Amino acid sequence: MSKLLGVWKSDPEDVSGYNAFGVFQMEFKSNGELIYVLYEKAKTMKFLLTYEIDGNFIISDQPSAPAKIRTEYNFLPDGKLELTIDGVKAKLIKQI
Repeated sequence: MSKLLGVWKSDPEDVSGYNAFGVFQMEFKSNGELIYVLYEKAKTMKFLLTYEIDGNFIISDQPSAPAKIRTEYNFLPDGKLELTIDGVKAKLIKQI
């Protein structure tokens, strides 16, 4: 799990991930907090979530609108993080 900690931003070279999810950033904190930021043309939206790890799955939840979401994750040989959400893959690059 420690490899997951930090800030990850969507890979600008990942066309399929961009088409599905746009430009986004995820910050995984060691205390189980997850900050998800979605960058849209007109505005930036920030979501405060919680998360836990179950094998190769991130289980996230938004306390203000509870609903657990299971997202498969893998680390690629080039160091990128790959998320699979509803069958669609998105690649992220570690920022810090």
